[in-house]
Order: sequence, then C-alpha cells, then structure tokens
Amino acid sequence: MKSLGFSLQEEAMLTTLTLDVLNSTEIEGEVLDKDQVHSSIARRLGLLSHDLASSSRNVDGVVEMMLDATERTLESTLSKARFWDTHRDIQDLILQHTNEGERSVNYELTDSV
Repeated sequence: MKSLGFSLQEEAMLTTLTLDVLNSTEIEGEVLDKDQVHSSIARRLGLLSHDLASSSRNVDGVVEMMLDATERTLESTLSKARFWDTHRDIQDLILQHTNEGERSVNYELTDSV
C-alpha cells in the first residue's frame, strides 16, 4: 500500500471497508445499498467528496459498529462502557429492523461483565 499514492490508498481502504460491511451484513441476511455504505464510511473517515449519497440511519449504525470492531479495536481495550455501547447499538439496529418499538434492556453497568 505504501507504493500507492495517498488518494489511491484511501480509495483502496474505502473499497475494502465497503465490501467488508456489505459481505458481513449479507451473511446475516440483510442487503444494504452499496452507495449508502460507501458514503457513510467515507464521511466517518473524513474522505468527503461532492458526490456522496445520503445514507440511512440503519446503514450509518452498521458502519459505525463495523468501524468500531475493526479500526478502534486496535487502538484500545474493550471497556465495560464500550461493550455496553456496542450491545445497545446492536439492539437498536435489531429494533429498527423489526419495528418492535422501545428498547427493553437495562444497560446499567455492573461488575459481572
């Protein structure tokens, strides 16, 4: 990757992350819009462009979780707060997808984790 120019490196990383998100969600039976995923990742990585598509809250949530799982895991250890934040985000996505309404899980941190 170092031999590629800076913009080519960014594009390669963006393409790889986009495919990772699309393939991971497809395994779970959910098909996301490629342009929305691409745009959401680009925005989160600060790779802004004039031709970015808008993305749904669902796509943004999935992208945030994937980036947290892949990028931020290398930077820090898993704290209780981060664990419960991720758990809440997953629950929110499930509820959005199934339209079951309010969250019914209590997210108080305990020492049992």
